[in-house]
Amino acid sequence: MSGLRCEDVRDALLAGRSPSDPELAEHARGCTECAALLADEGTLGRALASAEPGDASTLLGWPDFERTLERESGWRAWLRSRPTSLRVSLAGAAVLGVTALGVRRLRPDWATLPKTALVAWLVAFVVVAFAAARLALPVLGRAASSRSRVVTWLALGLPAVYALLAAVTLGSAPSMPTARFLGPALACFRYGMLLAVPLLLLLWALDRGGGSRARIVAAAAAGGVAGNAALLLHCPSTDPAHLIVGHAAIGFVLGALAWWRVAR
Repeated sequence: MSGLRCEDVRDALLAGRSPSDPELAEHARGCTECAALLADEGTLGRALASAEPGDASTLLGWPDFERTLERESGWRAWLRSRPTSLRVSLAGAAVLGVTALGVRRLRPDWATLPKTALVAWLVAFVVVAFAAARLALPVLGRAASSRSRVVTWLALGLPAVYALLAAVTLGSAPSMPTARFLGPALACFRYGMLLAVPLLLLLWALDRGGGSRARIVAAAAAGGVAGNAALLLHCPSTDPAHLIVGHAAIGFVLGALAWWRVAR
């Protein structure tokens, strides 16, 4: 049994000790309140330990307090209160789920495709989508790393890279007459957007509302590249124009909408 008191846990966090410190962890095993403070890498404990008392003008009035409590109840509040590790795992499962939706209408040339190149593209899409989704769910109080912007741009740009290299890596498909180009491209665009919706809704539900606003753009990029992963399994076209308009444009449109929201 740890000899620490609850006050000692607060002082330890204030002094900069790690929430995973064995002595703190031992105390938390027998104290529900301190376990909550140390959960999720000590996010709550650090915030409370470093908080300064506010004056009367900064305190919430009772009506405001009630409204805040109402917003923090229900299924979304429950999801947001889960540890970051669980939230990220749910987002990763959603990325795989969106990708798997592409199997429902598997591309007709599946049997003739070079499987090594196909798997390489699929893994790239899934890994980048997961990395962008991870950025959309930051740990509160932790500064964004310098690679965040790189990952977001990679998620937005990877479908365009695929559009340029698909014919080289997967083989050329018969070109489509110009008169019939726009219809199939828009059909893929709509289908990819629809596939991205489940992931975007989940990221919204898991978003705690803190951290850099760039997380909103990262969520949009994750939805776009996950939709493209599903389209890779669904659409047989390797025509660059079709892939740019019908596939890569999904991430660019979602990213533009997210940027517009951030700008507002």
